[in-house]
Amino acid sequence: MLCSELIGKEWSNTYEDINITGIAYDSRNVLPGNVFVCIKGFESDGHKFAQKAVENGAAVVVAEDELDVDVPVWYVEDTRKELARLSCKYYDEPSRKFKLIGVTGTNGKTTITYLVIKRENLFSLIRICPPSNFVVCYSNEIIMKAYCFKPLF
Repeated sequence: MLCSELIGKEWSNTYEDINITGIAYDSRNVLPGNVFVCIKGFESDGHKFAQKAVENGAAVVVAEDELDVDVPVWYVEDTRKELARLSCKYYDEPSRKFKLIGVTGTNGKTTITYLVIKRENLFSLIRICPPSNFVVCYSNEIIMKAYCFKPLF
């Protein structure tokens, strides 16, 4: 994917187009041609690892703070939001290709989940993810063996 397709037309106004091979936010995982996104964490700041990312092959760096590296730097206000936007674009909007149903509350989550699964014929797509009781299961067999839930119908 070209950088102008990933970032937008604004890229072409400022930089020469570059073929992008992936997206990374950990400099240790950067591969040649990747976009490296600097994420400010609680204990570490990705901006400190931008040079290492470039050494590992990053073709573009996305940052909030000014950097001095040998590749184009795309500055944004919020790199976390930009990472999400870039990832959606690069991976062809994957969240548009599946149904997502969230069930929250104190009581009745399992019952509601089974009713929704039965109604929507989604049983093959869902698995239960404790400890949050978020339900997404692959098959009835996995749920029954792993969690011993008994449907109410």
